[in-house]
Amino acid sequence: MSRLLTNLCVRLLDKGIQCPTQCVSCDSNHEDLAHIFFECPFAVHVLSMAGMWHEIHNVVVTSPSTAEAIFSLLHSLSVTLSQQMAALLWSLWKHRNVKVWEDILETCATVVDRARSMV
Repeated sequence: MSRLLTNLCVRLLDKGIQCPTQCVSCDSNHEDLAHIFFECPFAVHVLSMAGMWHEIHNVVVTSPSTAEAIFSLLHSLSVTLSQQMAALLWSLWKHRNVKVWEDILETCATVVDRARSMV
């Protein structure tokens, strides 16, 4: 698990709140930021539906970390595409949290529509 997610889970566990360690979208035993945003089949489908996967994929596979991939994309994409990508990543994170905390399962279309409504 990435350091960020590990720290969040440790803080939540310290407060008696259970934090899942597996992906809520595909049940992979490995959930970190790279998985949530770029590796999970659900995320890939969302990014493909939004027409962003082609723009994102090449940068993601060549970047040494998820943070570097995100910053590289934000720097290299046009302003419009950067805004769309940021909205999609936020919507994917929201999707995860809605499932974890409210047990609501969203479709890929819901995640894409939420992101589009933000831009």
